[in-house]
Amino acid sequence: MIFPKSKMRIIEVHDGKRPEQGWLELNTASVDLEGVSKIYINLDELETLRKEMGQASEAAERARKLLGG
Repeated sequence: MIFPKSKMRIIEVHDGKRPEQGWLELNTASVDLEGVSKIYINLDELETLRKEMGQASEAAERARKLLGG
């Protein structure tokens, strides 16, 4: 099964742990996994997710600075 990018995201913290590159979260809530023995993730898409996470973090930091935080 090729896991859809729309069901993946990188998060910074999980269970109180904050590794340098974050965590890859796979949202399986609406994915039918019956009979699936392997999940494939395109690493190019993973790199895109990392870049998007970095941009979102930068935008949040700019917003905090604008709001005086």
